[in-house]
Amino acid sequence: DLMEDSDVRRWLQRMEIHCNRQLGQSGWYDEARTAVRIGVDFATSIMFRTNNVKKGLPSYSNVHLKNAVFLDNEFGDVDVLFRSFWLKPSDAAAIFGLEQLPDTIKEAYAMNRTRRFRFTQAILPLDRFDLDIGRRSSKGMPFYSVYYADCDRKRAIREGGYWTFPAYIWRFSRSSTGGPWGTDSPGYLEVSNVKQLGGMRKDFHRMVQQKARPPIKASDSIGYIHLEPNGITRLRPGQDYA
Repeated sequence: DLMEDSDVRRWLQRMEIHCNRQLGQSGWYDEARTAVRIGVDFATSIMFRTNNVKKGLPSYSNVHLKNAVFLDNEFGDVDVLFRSFWLKPSDAAAIFGLEQLPDTIKEAYAMNRTRRFRFTQAILPLDRFDLDIGRRSSKGMPFYSVYYADCDRKRAIREGGYWTFPAYIWRFSRSSTGGPWGTDSPGYLEVSNVKQLGGMRKDFHRMVQQKARPPIKASDSIGYIHLEPNGITRLRPGQDYA
């Protein structure tokens, strides 16, 4: 019934155009294609949302599965995420502020080192775990967020919270055993066949190479044997090789 009102209809059309424009500028569509491909291959994909303060837009990125751990609650909703990432000292100082970083990273920053350090962000409800990290305040938001460096896990670098869970975790199919990770995706089901075909292809190439360049027997006195096309191996009188 609301669509019959011309003012409401125009407002909804403007909002649709605005949302599409915002999503396009945020990189959502590029990351969404990657997320679907990862989900089809590995049965689980994780897309994380951060706020680009300069542009005033959300920014989306896929989290590599080996750098993430997540858990769901009794209702099957994911409400816990640990994600790891690596930063150079200069990048870490720009993001968190130099004074918030551990002494090890401060020293690397002072010496202009480019070695990357591992950082972890933990996102969870306040009452879910008892983390052994310094601060503990979500500032009234339902999801608590804390950053820490792996070289000093006892001290929080930054803390805060989220009103909504900042990660979208897509699972191709839920596990019947109750685990949080997805299962039964096409890539997941074809792993054994892929490994078998890979082994067969490897054996085939080995056979072709052995036929084109079979093993040879040579004497130590001959020296280097030229096996390339038109290669000439010079032998002294009486020397030979098979």
